[in-house]
Amino acid sequence: MQVKLAGFGILSLFLIMLVPVYGEVTEFSIEKNFYTNDEGVVFVGNTDEEREQVSITIVNPNGKESLLIGTVSNVQGIFETTPKTVEDVFSIIGMYELTAFTTQKDNGIKMIVEFNGNEISEPAKYVLQLNSIQDKIVEVERTITFTVSITDDTFIDTYDGRDPVYSLENTVVDLNIDMIGRRDDEHDYDNYIYLIGADRISMDLHLISEKVNKRYINYDIDYTYNKRTDPNQFYYRSDHYNFAKNGIPVIFYFSGVHKDYHKPTDDVDKINFDKVQKTARMVFYTAWEIANRDQRLRMNGTD
Repeated sequence: MQVKLAGFGILSLFLIMLVPVYGEVTEFSIEKNFYTNDEGVVFVGNTDEEREQVSITIVNPNGKESLLIGTVSNVQGIFETTPKTVEDVFSIIGMYELTAFTTQKDNGIKMIVEFNGNEISEPAKYVLQLNSIQDKIVEVERTITFTVSITDDTFIDTYDGRDPVYSLENTVVDLNIDMIGRRDDEHDYDNYIYLIGADRISMDLHLISEKVNKRYINYDIDYTYNKRTDPNQFYYRSDHYNFAKNGIPVIFYFSGVHKDYHKPTDDVDKINFDKVQKTARMVFYTAWEIANRDQRLRMNGTD
């Protein structure tokens, strides 16, 4: 039998499409730490491609969105907007959400700016990192919780002890860390800390604190602001007081007042992180001692 083979040629057609590649915004911020009402705010950032058209939208505290400004990145992918006067853009006190993007807003970078009526700034980013003690198995008699409060005023205004996250009845002590990383104008060295309130409600707490400092830390403890006659009255001016007024013993750890106190110039590069770490250890050892006691702290009154 003779077999005839037939050959078939298959022609494949490949369609090549040329699609333009767009860069995305990779960084976005305001040029300075803050701008006052009469200043012109400038937005800066980067794109991952050169000469990209960048749009910036803004959402005000009421949720209204609008296009704020546009610009173009340079050959290095850097962009900078023309100044826009703060008072012309920000009229409502509160948080504003800004987004910088090239083609798709969903792929843009967001930034939050706060307007307090006098200036705008990016809210500080707070990071709490707890480092574990490696290769240690520990048992503790009581629970230790960590609470972060963004501002004293907000906390004091909104939390009055009537609807606490944790039972006040079962809360043994509050150890409050509030501004511990700077040297104040009254000291020419860093090995000190102000303690406020330790003896006001429980003398046991004061004695434990003293023992911890002597055994582990060796700070020069300054009780100036703990005096009832001190004109600053810091005892009533930080987060711990919401516990103190409910009869819970407290210690307020504080490094004092300095030239940048409560000002935008109190920048992170001025913080003494060794002092922060040392004070944090003092707080930890104090909490550990209290958490492992057989008995609660004895009370000597509510102040």
